[in-house]
Amino acid sequence: KQRHSHYTRARFFVGGTLLTTVSLFTLYVSTIYNYAIATNDREIIENSVIILFICDIDEMLFGILMVINEDWVRSMSIEEKENNQDAAVETSRKEIIGSLKEESRHETNQTLALEDQTGAVSSLNDEVQSLKTVVGALQETVRQQNEQLKRLIPPPRYEHDCASF
Repeated sequence: KQRHSHYTRARFFVGGTLLTTVSLFTLYVSTIYNYAIATNDREIIENSVIILFICDIDEMLFGILMVINEDWVRSMSIEEKENNQDAAVETSRKEIIGSLKEESRHETNQTLALEDQTGAVSSLNDEVQSLKTVVGALQETVRQQNEQLKRLIPPPRYEHDCASF
């Protein structure tokens, strides 16, 4: 086997170090971000999809490099390994998107149900207010009629003698 030159080995070392550093930094920032921002499972999934979107941008950049200098890219990567990773990423992405669509449908249904309930509560509040007005008017009418009856009917006289006790 022939060894690579010192220059090539240095390039591989620097490139590998940079790739590892960027990957670890992305993992660290993603973890901190998810713990700081996400308050429920939906938000964690949403953040994961954002990270997958960034990975898709990385793949697009790789495609651009393939168009610009395909020989250089092929010499720097193992194509079969990449194809396996692409298939795994695509499968994961499709599963996450399917899960997000289902979650979105569920949340839409919950939102519609909540809007229906809010409308029902609002109409019930209006009805309660109108009933309170009617009851208040009826109470006032009963009070006025009681006062009229008190004026028309004299109070009873109690006549009794002390001997009957």
